Amino acid sequence: DDATLSYYYAFQTRIYVHFDSVLLAKRTSDSSWIYASKTNNPAAKANALLSKGIVNNYLGNLDEVVKDVQEGLTLLSDNDKAASTKAFLFYLLYSVYSNWSQTEKMEINVLQSLKFAQLANNKNILVNAYNGLSSTYLIKYENEKKQVFLDSSLFYLKKSWETYQKTPDEVSISTFIITSINIANHYLQYSDKPLSERKREAYKYLDEAEMIAQKEKTVSDWLASIYGLKGNVAVQEHNYPAAQDLFLKSVEILNRTNTPNFSLKYTAYKELVSLSIRINDFQRAVGYQQNAEEVLLKLFDEQQRLNIQKLELQYETQKKNKEMQMLKTTADLRAKQNYLYIGISVALLAAVSRIASGTE
Repeated sequence: DDATLSYYYAFQTRIYVHFDSVLLAKRTSDSSWIYASKTNNPAAKANALLSKGIVNNYLGNLDEVVKDVQEGLTLLSDNDKAASTKAFLFYLLYSVYSNWSQTEKMEINVLQSLKFAQLANNKNILVNAYNGLSSTYLIKYENEKKQVFLDSSLFYLKKSWETYQKTPDEVSISTFIITSINIANHYLQYSDKPLSERKREAYKYLDEAEMIAQKEKTVSDWLASIYGLKGNVAVQEHNYPAAQDLFLKSVEILNRTNTPNFSLKYTAYKELVSLSIRINDFQRAVGYQQNAEEVLLKLFDEQQRLNIQKLELQYETQKKNKEMQMLKTTADLRAKQNYLYIGISVALLAAVSRIASGTE
């Protein structure tokens, strides 16, 4: 039925966004809304609006995201059975305010996301909400330097980590790995303990994340990030051979993927350049710099490809809007013509009636 098709296209939209296929994502989100609008199902409509919001968020149309989310939440205001959709909608709104660095609104919306994730017993959105709260309090700490915010940031990261440990089948592996990296980074960056202690705390989380990531091809980027983080620790320890091996491992993993993360790859090569200069290996430094510049060109090409997709989408949207306007104009003209014909017919009938009356 129409509601089922709407959910199907909404699901496809999220897959296309994940793979940066913005044109296809826009088309499927439009289809999701078209089918949802044919129903009297508020949950289907809200889910379609969520998909529209995800696409607009990807495109950077943040004002449109706010409109999509608010409309979706209005539809679900009296619906207690759509807690998961509400949780996702509030999380999307949190991400908009995160882009705008509005910490108070970030906190309000991510707490709402947390509330509805708990009601829905949706562990995946729950851990994302915990991570969102952690990010909110970390920004507050950076702004105000209050220890309570830093402690809160770590507290919610650990809540996220513990949720995965209890229900690993209900939380995405990528979310768990991101959480583990963030906890490790917290110890390495914000603790005032000696490096050896910070490393021991951080590696508890990094080692487990690495073990899981090695089994999953879909999280290669995060495995590369783990090696990069460990490489930075080795640099701080002045263990340069180990650091070099770790940065090269990061590059090797990214080379094996079909769609490598050029930004991560560029960072890894720049770390290798810096490391080679430290140990006076200038020949390697030049080679790594050349590698970095080649990757940077690919990064620019990728960005250009995405920009072209966005321009094509903008053109397609404008074309569709013009077609809709033309259809509306044509409909208006037809309506006016019909009124004119009706007026002429009435006038003719009146004239005929007068003539007939005169004849009699």
